[in-house]
Amino acid sequence: MKFSKQLIKASRITVFVFIPISFIYAQPTKILRVKNGQDATKYISAKDRFEYPDFQFGRLNYTNGKYAVTKLNYCYLLGEVMFISAKGDTLAMADNNQINYADIGNNRFYPFPENGFVEVIEDCGVMLLTKKTQYQRGGIEKKGAYQNSNEIGSVYNASTFTDINGRTILLPASNTILLKPMTTFLFMDLNHRFNKANKGSLLKIFSKNKNIIEKYLDEQNIDFNSEEDLKKVVLYCSEL
Repeated sequence: MKFSKQLIKASRITVFVFIPISFIYAQPTKILRVKNGQDATKYISAKDRFEYPDFQFGRLNYTNGKYAVTKLNYCYLLGEVMFISAKGDTLAMADNNQINYADIGNNRFYPFPENGFVEVIEDCGVMLLTKKTQYQRGGIEKKGAYQNSNEIGSVYNASTFTDINGRTILLPASNTILLKPMTTFLFMDLNHRFNKANKGSLLKIFSKNKNIIEKYLDEQNIDFNSEEDLKKVVLYCSEL
């Protein structure tokens, strides 16, 4: 899976178009199969690769105060905000450190250190609840009898494979790489520092109301792996 990386030059354009949030694919849930050595962009549909059906006009806001308006999309394979170059190529940012944030439609994405972008799902003022959805290696599927791939139950973990970031270690051509969508939830503070969304991080952020929040967590049985539960609890904490 090979994507070029290039940095867009900042420019000032006055027209900016927002799209309705309804024009978004559902979050990926199925396991994808890619034969070792294949270019995933040719074998995996756009619906499984991207958050939006088409690249949408969005805005890249740079750390130097400038911005650029261009067509953007979020790629689940790389965990990156992608753009369309002047030549029509699909590219990722060359240096996320120069990006303050990216707006696509009504959604905002922040660079995650050394690892693409995260999407904001709740703004609580003192912190942001974000998520990063990206395909991860789910295992290797070997060819069975009659050249048919074995079912998921036959999957085993392997230490050598062609991963979603393009790092390739040779495997037998008959192997199929399984890619599984994984979502990680993170708290981002006002200084763009990230912590995993869990009880400890939450109580640290809202330390003044620690006892009240602990009681609420117990009563509500909050699941820190649930997007809806996390939204509910951070809004509750921010209103104390």
